[in-house]
Amino acid sequence: MKRKTQAVFGAMMISLLGAGASAEPFTYQGQLFDGGQPADGLYDITLRIMNTPVGGSVIGSGFTFTDVLVTDGVFQVEYDPGDIFDGSDVWLDVAVSNGGAPVTLAPRSRITPTPTAQHATTSDFALNVPWTEAPGIITYGDGNDRVFVNRSGPITGAEYFGVHGDVAGFAGMYVSGPANSQPFYGYSVDGTANAFHYYNAVSDSWILFSNGQTVMEVDSVGDVNIYNDAIADDFKFTSPKTRRVAISGDVFHSANNSNFIGGVLGFTGSYITDTGLGWLVAPVNLPDGAVFQRMTVYCSDTAAGSLSITLNTQIHNSTSSTSVFNVSSASTSGSSLTLVDTTPTASVSVVDYASRHYSLLVSSSNWPGNNTLGIGSVVIEYTIDEAN
Repeated sequence: MKRKTQAVFGAMMISLLGAGASAEPFTYQGQLFDGGQPADGLYDITLRIMNTPVGGSVIGSGFTFTDVLVTDGVFQVEYDPGDIFDGSDVWLDVAVSNGGAPVTLAPRSRITPTPTAQHATTSDFALNVPWTEAPGIITYGDGNDRVFVNRSGPITGAEYFGVHGDVAGFAGMYVSGPANSQPFYGYSVDGTANAFHYYNAVSDSWILFSNGQTVMEVDSVGDVNIYNDAIADDFKFTSPKTRRVAISGDVFHSANNSNFIGGVLGFTGSYITDTGLGWLVAPVNLPDGAVFQRMTVYCSDTAAGSLSITLNTQIHNSTSSTSVFNVSSASTSGSSLTLVDTTPTASVSVVDYASRHYSLLVSSSNWPGNNTLGIGSVVIEYTIDEAN
């Protein structure tokens, strides 16, 4: 008559067979209860290695041991599931039959590290250690070895050491030291300390050192100090910077062969010493690409005539000119006038030396011939989005 089999594990012991790290079979010893009493007799016992404690998949080869002798509840079998142990968690599934339907025992038993250690990475690693050790020193590699943390390959073929962090935020590496130390990262060719950058805790600054000298320093307030020439194809400001250039009245000269004076006692500037019609001109130099914003003119007009001051631009090899700014002293009077134009002509509002040149023109149809009518100085304001 078929008997119901009730099996419960107790005092389980797992041990390795063989001494080598490549040995796979292990001895399984357990205790079986049948009907609440220690079992005696012949039983069929099926062993399988599973990848989860419940459900899951079989790993390697399962095996059914037939007619296993169980004495006073104790039995022992030698099980070889194959080359499967790699250090991962696995569970032993046991089913028992005494001639009837197999009964699967529950819960599954987690395999202890003893058998899995046969092929654990640390075991193989210990037999073939890739580094050499000396007091305070660990050496690895022969010049061609690569080390990667959290990834298995280089980003480029030139990478020999890499650190990866599988996170959404910062993922990196620190070089650290105690208080007042100077953590650094260096670069060397043929054993020479060619360059390095480091953090100076005393000055709270980051410093780049190359070819025996400090070449750049970022200080505690974020200022960047370059100790030699800064060379770049382009250097843009984060926002346009306002700049000004002042043209002294002393640099003006006659444009029509009229006699003139540039700078005299009691009047800093220039004026035509002949009476009647005449022109004074002065060159203007601004950065290429500058955008005109304002022209401010300082002049004197206590005479019957008036001044017209114009910033002109002229296409190279052309006789025609265009006014960028224009002011006049007409309807005003005073020995210290300030005349302002804040609306540059849109079509010529950007300095373009590739096609144009620029000059200031001071004219009057009624020069009195003395300093009651004259040009003092001109200030041109502009914006620029890159360094001069």
